[in-house]
Amino acid sequence: MAAYAVLIVAGAFRIKGFQLRISSFVGLMVSLMGVVLSGVLTYHSITKIHATCLWCLGSAAMMVLSAVAYLATPKASEGIKDEGKPISALPWAIVPVLIVAAIATFGGVSKPVPPDLSAIDLNKVSYAALADSSRPLGQATAPVTIVEFSDLMCPACQQMHQRLMMFLIHNNGKVRLMFHHFPMVKFEGHEQAQYAAELSEQLNPDDFWGFVSKVYGQEERPDRAALDKLFASFKGKRLRTADAAHEKVVNDIKIGTDLGVTQTPTYILFIDKKPVAKASSVDIKDVIRRPEFAKIFTARAPKKS
Repeated sequence: MAAYAVLIVAGAFRIKGFQLRISSFVGLMVSLMGVVLSGVLTYHSITKIHATCLWCLGSAAMMVLSAVAYLATPKASEGIKDEGKPISALPWAIVPVLIVAAIATFGGVSKPVPPDLSAIDLNKVSYAALADSSRPLGQATAPVTIVEFSDLMCPACQQMHQRLMMFLIHNNGKVRLMFHHFPMVKFEGHEQAQYAAELSEQLNPDDFWGFVSKVYGQEERPDRAALDKLFASFKGKRLRTADAAHEKVVNDIKIGTDLGVTQTPTYILFIDKKPVAKASSVDIKDVIRRPEFAKIFTARAPKKS
């Protein structure tokens, strides 16, 4: 915003033919800095965040156009100054307006870029091994199985949790979820992820999913005291000791690491226990729309005799 304010002032000076050299220099420097910053942020959004904002891309385009305009017109500026005529701002005003109008028309946020899951080799994925180590939800006879590697402190996992629960309800009998922990404790805000995972693994199956839903249902990431309070609210018989739960979570991490999992949530999808696809929160919706999945989810349940 500050950069655009400076560009507006510099542009106004150019239109009035006032201090052309200074205004041109300031405008050029701000535009070039804007190009560099936009380039860095665009690279970061694609490689780190895996999502791009059309407003940001539009801003980057306008910064490039502004820099090009300042680089292309210094001699013309001096010539016009000598004649005492102002520089027309109309061409350079129309282009940004068109860019903003196009962004407003097609939406403010572009489709996120799916992360790279090429490290996961589906030929090396074993359904039996994943089934033995998972927390399952849904019927064992379901034709589709979704294996999830998740982090209880992960915002994307939190957003996907409710959607997955609704998807399982809507497709009851057709899909099964197998949950594995993959706490990303090295990331800021994820420091309590493994602790939360180990608490959940002490609980019996019914309480496990209740605890996971409560953790994901928090408006803010719970700290250790809040996690302890949530854990204490489940009075059912414990499935594992704290030490055994720790070993379970460590084993989940090893399984995910060996498979090539690097981010959460990561999904591996099976049809009739055969691995057929891998996905993230960005593209799992597109994956389950593939013909091999669509024909299962759109098929009507057989009528009971």
